[in-house]
Amino acid sequence: MNFGIAKLLAHLGFYLTSVESPEATWSRLRPKKTENTLIRLGTKNGDGGYLIPDNLDFDGCLSAGLADNLDFEVDVAQIYGCPVHMIDGSIQEPVIQHSNFFFRKLFLGAVSGGQFISFEDWYRESGLAENLLLKVDIEGAEYPSFLGVREETMKKFKVMIFELHSLEQLATKLGNSLISSFLDKVSKNHTIIHSHANNVGGTWNFGKDSIPSGLEITLIRNDCVEFVDGGGYAALPHTLDRKCDPLRRDVIAKWG
Repeated sequence: MNFGIAKLLAHLGFYLTSVESPEATWSRLRPKKTENTLIRLGTKNGDGGYLIPDNLDFDGCLSAGLADNLDFEVDVAQIYGCPVHMIDGSIQEPVIQHSNFFFRKLFLGAVSGGQFISFEDWYRESGLAENLLLKVDIEGAEYPSFLGVREETMKKFKVMIFELHSLEQLATKLGNSLISSFLDKVSKNHTIIHSHANNVGGTWNFGKDSIPSGLEITLIRNDCVEFVDGGGYAALPHTLDRKCDPLRRDVIAKWG
């Protein structure tokens, strides 16, 4: 995250606004407590597994960022029987084939061109309509890639999963602004119901908060969620959480 990103976004018509302290932005990532029971899809004991509500069906899935782990995508294709549209410009083809898989060798970006495709174009070209599931793990490109997405497009997704990267950049003005602007976009009609720290990148302390470099978050569209009366926050870690790297010490996201 550097000044070059800010200039590029400004050129495209997206402007980062000033935000509050790192602690204030970090507080927005704390998951809310709901009545929804969570299940784990994907890798059962390691990186590549994500928690989603168990009471929803999906008519399709978009998944950006695959590498050599398709455990999540296989579970979605088999459990829900829906098409899974996937992109990853770093691989030639998925390591696993499935009749419900549709792959394109592209990176997700702020705009379409060359090796990149914008989220709006990817969604439109997939032919999927609504009642969708989204998973994004693209090494930090998640932030600029969603700033220009229309609200109506975001509302097509019942559940969204993001792996957030470089959260230590909350300590910088540009990083804080970029991450906060991303949260403004994805939280407009969705609420974070689960957060899980990636134990690979270490942690940073901001006041009473312990902020991991990487954080997996699950968001649910607000009309699909059952909040606990009186509100409150979800207990962490969840019993289905697993260390992303089984050989490293666990990292628990903490809010003061």
